[in-house]
Parts: sequence; C-alpha cells; structure tokens
Amino acid sequence: MKEKGAPVTQPVYERLAEALKLRGGAAPVVRCREFDARLEELFTPEEAELAARMPLKYTSAAEIATETGGDPKETERILENMANKALLYSQTRDEVMHYYPLPLVPGMFEMQFTTGEVSERTKRLAHLFQDYFTAMTGSAVTAGPYDTMGIAIPFPFFRVITIEQEIPASIEVIPYDTLSKYIDNTEYIAVGTCYCRHHAELVGHPCDKPKEV
Repeated sequence: MKEKGAPVTQPVYERLAEALKLRGGAAPVVRCREFDARLEELFTPEEAELAARMPLKYTSAAEIATETGGDPKETERILENMANKALLYSQTRDEVMHYYPLPLVPGMFEMQFTTGEVSERTKRLAHLFQDYFTAMTGSAVTAGPYDTMGIAIPFPFFRVITIEQEIPASIEVIPYDTLSKYIDNTEYIAVGTCYCRHHAELVGHPCDKPKEV
C-alpha cells in the first residue's frame, strides 16, 4: 500500500515528470498526488509519452517522429492536439511547423488561463494547480527565502554572474507622445487575460484589478 500523498500514476506520467524536471522553470517539480493529478488532467497517455521525449528545442513533427520511431502523421496529430491545449509552443519555420515543449511555470500555467475561458475544465484545472501550489508551500522541500507566484522555493529563479565590468545604466521615462509612435507604427497589438487574476477568480479569490491587459 502506498503512503498517503505518494504518487499514484502510470509510468508514462513518471517519465514526463522526469522530463519536466530537466526543463526547469520557476516552480519546481515535486512528485505528489496533486502533481500527478494535474499531469493526468492536462495530458492523455499518448501525449505524455511524446512530450516526455521531445527535445528542448524547436523541432518538426518529422524530426520528432524519427527520434521516437513513430509515424510522422500520427506524431503531427498528437503535437497539434497538444499545441491546441496550450501544452507546447508551435511556430512555423521555413514553411514547416516546429514544436517546443513548455515547462510548468512559466509556461503551461500561464497558457491555460490566458484565454480567459470559464468552463468546468478551466475551473478544475485552476483548482488542480492551486492544490499543487498549496502542497508545495507546505512541504519542507520548498521552504526557502525566495518566492515565485506565492510559492516558496529553496533557490533563486535568477542568478547574477559577476563579470567585473561596469555596465552603464540609465532610467528613461518615455512620455506618452513618444510611446504612442511605437503603438501607431505597430502592425499587431494583442490584448490578453491576466492569467494570475483569472486563475484566482476561478478558484474563488478574485481581485479588483482589470483582467484585460
């Protein structure tokens, strides 16, 4: 019998968890029931198997199929499904779609809630993420002075490397009349949903700040 709180999941999700550890990010991968429940909600077993084997660079479906020994068409179908579910980035390069695996944070968390969707699935996901954040916060593994998205972690997300050279620094406040030129000359302007505020709203803790940013 497994101890309370121990992971209970298929081996394919264990392989994906190990791959996510290598991708790094602001939120550490800590194996627990809450972590596994979230993976199983986000990934089907076939998606998890492929995601665990993706290289850490933009790669085409044909290249991934060669690497994994899968069928190129089937590999492309699975990758497109994962891209549509915001589990990886997709980008056209030289007229060929390439795919890049996302870490947990920043990555999957933000992409799940940036659309502003309100549904049973997004509510379930929001609570699964919250359960994991809560589990990490209460774990000795994550006790530390640093904090990311309300999660205490034992290491800094960024590190300063001394090069013993002075870098000139200046602060410039751009007036509206100057900034507006950049906006007027920009072909695309995006308005998205603040994923942190949307997540908080989905778990029943809304704030009074605007969500469209």
